[in-house]
Amino acid sequence: TQDRWPDTRDTQWTRDTQKYWSDTAITTAVKSKLAKEKASTLAKINVDTRQGVVELNGNVDSSAMKQRATDVARQVDGVRRVVNNLKVQGG
Repeated sequence: TQDRWPDTRDTQWTRDTQKYWSDTAITTAVKSKLAKEKASTLAKINVDTRQGVVELNGNVDSSAMKQRATDVARQVDGVRRVVNNLKVQGG
């Protein structure tokens, strides 16, 4: 029934709750991973997370960098999807 509290021992409920409430933690983790990459442009990417969906905005040097940013973001726990809006700047 609808009036019951969720069973906090239910691991799926716990996972769902953690994913929903950890958008800030996901954003921080993605930024941290990007900052550790050798390319300085990745450290300047704007990261925004809403309900596990990570959005990347900013400029990068190449399409390979753009792909790398997506790959790095996907490695973070709790990320459900990556929306890559990065623009490749012609050098």
